[in-house]
Amino acid sequence: MNIFLLDQITEVKLGKSANAIKCISYSDEILRSHFTGNPIFPGIFIIEGLSQLSAFLLATTIFQDSETIKNILLLSIPIFNFHKYSIPGDRLEYHSVLDSICGDIAEFSVKATYNGELYCKGKIKQIMQERKQKESDPKWVEAYRAWTRNLADCPNFR
Repeated sequence: MNIFLLDQITEVKLGKSANAIKCISYSDEILRSHFTGNPIFPGIFIIEGLSQLSAFLLATTIFQDSETIKNILLLSIPIFNFHKYSIPGDRLEYHSVLDSICGDIAEFSVKATYNGELYCKGKIKQIMQERKQKESDPKWVEAYRAWTRNLADCPNFR
């Protein structure tokens, strides 16, 4: 099962940062039961969306000229704070900044805002691991193409 938690990537600066949007909607499956009569988009899905954006930034930066393709996995969340919760109708703007890469571990500063107001922010670490298969999962490649279809000068994801 693949869970895609970005709607569109709006900007990529290779090796530096990436931005994306996620529109919170009643059509999001999780809102049907979280919480009945008072739908709140779970914070863990916001963290995962920020992780997916960070993985995209890392993959397009690191693997551009490489024959090696690695899995990028969330390793840790050293610090993370929520300031507001998200409800249907919110259009979250995700921001990820690549702070450092040391070996196969990358650290990012991430945040989500809505109309310029801070909803959450923190640090996440991701690890790159060797893949058994040589090709990327076709569903992820399809998602990356959809996320970046209106983004000028976006590198290809393979």
